Formats: sequence, structure tokens, C-alpha cells
Amino acid sequence: MSRLEPLSGVIVLDLASAVAGAYAGKLLADLGAGVFKPAESSDEPLWRYLNAGKRKGEPAEPDIILEDGVMDASHARSNDRAVVVSVRPFGTFGPRANWSGNDLIAFHSSGFAYAFPAPQVESLDLPPLNAPTYAADFLAGQVAAVAAVHGLLVGRGCHLEVSEQEALAAANHSQFNRLSQGPTQRIVSDRPSNSLVALLPCSDGWVAISPREEHQWARWLEVMGNPEWAADPRFADRVSRDRHWPEVYDLLAGWTRQQRKMELFEAAQALRVACFPLGTAADLLDSPQLAAREFFVDSDGLRMPGRPYRFRNGPEHSGSQCERQTELDLTKPLTGVRVVDFSWVMTGPICTRYLAALGAEIIKIESSTRPDLSHRDHSWEELNPGKRSITLNLKDARARDLARRLIAVSDVVIENFSSGVMKRLELDYPTLASVKPDLIMASSSALGRTGPQRDLVAYGTLIQCFTGWAALSAHPGNDPQSSAGVWTDPLTAIFETLLILAAIWRQRASAAGGYFDLSMAETTIAALPEPILAWCLDREILAARGNRHPVFAPQGCYKTQGDDSWLALSVQSDSQWQRLCDLLDRSDLRALSLAERRTRHDDIDAVISAWALQRPANKLAELLQCQGIAACATARPDELVTDEHLAERHFITEIEPLDGSGTFKALGVPWLIDRCRPQTASPPPRLGQDNDFVFKTVLGLSRDEYDLLVREQVIY
Repeated sequence: MSRLEPLSGVIVLDLASAVAGAYAGKLLADLGAGVFKPAESSDEPLWRYLNAGKRKGEPAEPDIILEDGVMDASHARSNDRAVVVSVRPFGTFGPRANWSGNDLIAFHSSGFAYAFPAPQVESLDLPPLNAPTYAADFLAGQVAAVAAVHGLLVGRGCHLEVSEQEALAAANHSQFNRLSQGPTQRIVSDRPSNSLVALLPCSDGWVAISPREEHQWARWLEVMGNPEWAADPRFADRVSRDRHWPEVYDLLAGWTRQQRKMELFEAAQALRVACFPLGTAADLLDSPQLAAREFFVDSDGLRMPGRPYRFRNGPEHSGSQCERQTELDLTKPLTGVRVVDFSWVMTGPICTRYLAALGAEIIKIESSTRPDLSHRDHSWEELNPGKRSITLNLKDARARDLARRLIAVSDVVIENFSSGVMKRLELDYPTLASVKPDLIMASSSALGRTGPQRDLVAYGTLIQCFTGWAALSAHPGNDPQSSAGVWTDPLTAIFETLLILAAIWRQRASAAGGYFDLSMAETTIAALPEPILAWCLDREILAARGNRHPVFAPQGCYKTQGDDSWLALSVQSDSQWQRLCDLLDRSDLRALSLAERRTRHDDIDAVISAWALQRPANKLAELLQCQGIAACATARPDELVTDEHLAERHFITEIEPLDGSGTFKALGVPWLIDRCRPQTASPPPRLGQDNDFVFKTVLGLSRDEYDLLVREQVIY
């Protein structure tokens, strides 16, 4: 059996000239593919990171070609057996296919930026923000890597495409899911933090706490020394604290300002209170957890993030090599793959949603005593179409035995429990691999399954604080005031999808299994490398830059005609600047160099703002794009539902809810193959609706055996 990396032997030609495509190539290289670039690349630190592990050259017969606009027809004609992955701002077809873009445009057009970093803002004059550094491009790059392996699994030449707008929109699950409560609106508030996640100032930085349960709140008060004000009836429970949150916040902050962030972090975690410091690059490089997992690596003379997962090969076994099918259904290459899904809430369910769309049979293991939290809203319907649902009371040894029997006739296991849970249930990878040697298993957790801090209490929003995401997601010059949306969960879900697809590719080639230990924190840092690179090279702590670009100018988000309506704009060359000046009727500014534009950015912003206020955002975007200037209206999530471009690309789907109240709109899979979008035809399952089929048909229980286990609440 091969002991190589999942994509060993796969040859990739990387023609990408921008961050998204280049990151896709890096991810494939990290998984063992041979990735070649035909030309020399920039020596800038970011590009040294993106090109780590790649080689110079142009293979004659690559398996995968990555391109983002530079590929000519000769490459396509001479590589008709290759999987070609195209990354574009808005895709290769549709009304906006020819529009220009970059990370700013992707984020603002996707519906993500409008309520970012939080729906609560100090003033509606503050613009919606871009994601930190090139984060939007990194997420799109992950999707492109997933698309590439999808193409490999099909077994023949095909064309896949990724729209950066769609990649970001699909990741905005939490905001899109709230549309059932009405259109997204920004709210004026001087306290963006809330009782769910509170960012509190310390003497040496910031700390984030998330005491979501009453017992956690009581323990947090212990950390504070049980102050007298905590007995006030106005603060008796979370509902009351939310009602009086400004007062609660001031009381909390008055105390934390006298404390050091790391001491608070350690004291709170010792009492099992979810708490993390707002990390800087220096903090991360000193982290004992990241050090123990050997996350940071040295490459090309530069300290940089490494792979955000640990991979363990499966045990040697006598299974024969699988005969790889030469050609599979374009959108359903996972037909015949069975996945046992222990995951819940968001990260795992997003991953298995994509696997289901590619044809896998997903069997979601739940419990009537503790159903998935997403059963409470439309998240369940959106994340679980095409899946099966069974119920097992895993506290009972007989239920655990049934789970192991099911895994023995399955291909993949996914879980995101707290560290140690699967081992206590005797469902950990070594136990399962002894029964099913070619099993693929993926565990995702906040900090990974190894290391001294693996058992810390954490949520995705707190990991965004720990990794530096939250601190960089603020208006320039302002304090960080929120955990900055829900980013880490969808980011990790896409990465987990990539790992599982790559492992299935390897499994089909060699009958080899393996185990992935995926860290949400490391996944976030790997897609946010610039703070680490800046600190290692220059001891520079990067500051939040809002909507501006480190090189291009002007770039920003400008208020337009309409109710809280905004335009994102990015000038990326002197010729674009001159055309913008013509539109502004400011010939006196045409001769400004890039350096001068950067120096006078505030003045230029004022000119653009005065011009933009007289016109609707959509009309301005069309006008600017006609001049070759990257621009878009800052979209609200509810506006995507009726977007003409997304409709033509069949990105918005309809799902039938379990309550029969009528279909609702949902986001599609964010990539296409030969212009076909993977999707699931069957609706989401009710809790335990597939018990009969799985236990009787798949596992062969008799009716009497099944009925007994139901009565004794084993199947429950």
C-alpha cells in the first residue's frame, strides 16, 4: 500500500496570476501534488508563501490546469484530457462575466460586507468593510482547490469554474439564513459587542469572552471575584443582561482594563469559561499550542504558516488496489461513497452538504436527547438536503456497537466533537481503522486534537479573535468591537471538503485510508498569512486597513444615493485612474501618480464620495465597469435572491422546509463543472427518518431486534 500524500502523482500546471488561483495551487502542493509554474513569480513575502512547494516548469501533460484569465486557447487545445479550473470575479458567463474585480469586489458583491464586521455600527456613515488582507481571495482559492479535485474524481478532461462572488456568498451562511427574519439591516449602536461574544479591553490588549450558558456566566463572575453588582436582578439571566447590555459591558470593561489579557485567558479557561485573547502575530508565534503542533514552518528563508492539519496514514492491510473508474457522472463522482456524519452545527454539516451534492450517501447520526442546534431554524433545511438521519443514544454500548457496524460498511467518517469524546465512545480513528483499514476519517476542532491546549473551551467566533481576524476586521483607527461575523466555520468546512475529496481520490487508487486532524485556528491563520509574514520580516504588527489596499489607490467604499447604499471601487492602474478622473470631471487630478494618490487618499475619497452620493450604486458600478474600473454595489444578502447574474448561473436554489410552509431560497454549491452545478434533489430529512432503512436494510437487524432497541431507547 502506498504511504504517500493523498495527491501524490498528480501534476498541476499553475497559470494563476492572482492570490485565489495561486492559493489553490499551494493547497494541492501541500496535499502532495507536483505543482509547476512556467514563469518566475514575485519575490514579495506573500508570493513566497503562495509558491512554497511549487516548482518552475511547464509539464507537457498536466492533470490539472489552474488559470485566472491568462490561459490562451493553445493550452486548452493541447490539454483536452486535463481538468481545467478557471477562477473569475463573477464567473465565465452571465451578465457580469466580463466585470473586473479583486478581493474587495468579491467581498462586497457577495452580501458578506454589508453587515461586516457586525450589523451594529456606531453610525450609518461608517461604510461596510472588506475582509482583512486578501482573505476573500484565500477562501475563493480553497473553493478552486475543491473544484480541481472534483474534476480529478470525474476521470476525464473537464472545465470547472469558480466565481469569487459565489464562493464568498456561499460562505455567508449565517447572514443568509437570517433572511427568514426579514431583510438584513445595519443598526446604530455604540456597543457592537453583546452577551454572546464580548470584546473587553485589558491593560495590554483585548480579550473576548463567550459565557453562553448560565453556569459559564457564574464561573466568569468567579474570575472577577464575584462583584456585588452581579446580584442586581437586571443582570439575573442572559435575556436581562442583553436588555441592559451597555451597563453590563461598562461594568465588565471597568474591571478587565486593570487585567492582563493572557492572565484572564488562563483564569477563565481554568474554570471552563470560553475566553481567548485577541491575538497578534507575536502572540501566535509564541503559542504553545501552535508550537506543539509544529504549525509554523521555515521555507525559502521565511517563517510562515504550514498545513492546518495533521495527516496519519491508515494501517497496512491486505486489501487490493481499487480499479479506478475511467469516467464518472460529472456532478456525482461520489456516487457509491457512504459517509457517517457525527458533525453538527456548521463546519461539518457544510462539508457534508457539499459531499451530498457530489453524490455521496450521508448518514447523519443524531440523538433525540440532544438534536443538532440547527434544527431550530432554516439552517437545518439549508445544510442538510439529500442526507439521511438516524438516531442513536451513544451513551449505550449497544448504540456504539451499531455505529461501529455502520462504519465498517462505510467509506468516510466526519466528526467535530470536543477532544476526547470519540475516544471515550470507542469511536476514535485507531479503533475504527482496526475494523475498517481503508477508512477515511476527518476530525475538525478549534485547536486540533493534539497539543497542550487541545481541550480549551472554544467557539468559532472566539477562534476568530485568537487568530487575529477580529482585530484586523475593524475600521482603521478604531478599537475592535466584534468577533467579525462567522468566518472560521465556513472556511474550515471548505478545507475539510478538500481533504476528504483528496483522500477519496487516493483511496480509489490504492485502497488506502487515513486520518485528518484539522484545526480551525490553523485553517484561519493559513488563509491570513500576511500578519505572520510582516512580523517575522520586520517586527511589524499589521493594523486594520478597512477597505483600502496596501498598493492600489484609490480603493474604498462610498455612500451612494439610497437608504444605506454603498459602492465599492478599486483603481488598479494609472489609466484606470485617468478614466475615473474623466467621470469625476476632475482633469486637475489626472496626472497624480500612484504615490501621490496614496498620500492624498483622504482628499480623493472626499471627491469620490460627493460624486457617488448623487447616483444609485448599481448604476455607478455599471458605469465604472464599462470604463474597465473594478466596482460593484455593496450587496445585501436579501438582494442576492433576485440578482439577475446569479439567477442565470443557477446559483440560488429553492428548498422545501420541513414545516411545509413553502419553499425558501438557499445558496448553491459555489463551483460548476462544464456549466453544470452540483445539487441535491431530495429534501432534508426529519430527525431519525431513516432509522428503518439503515438499521434493517443496511445493517440487517430483524424487526424484533430493531423494535427492542427502539423500546429500550438505544435507537433514540
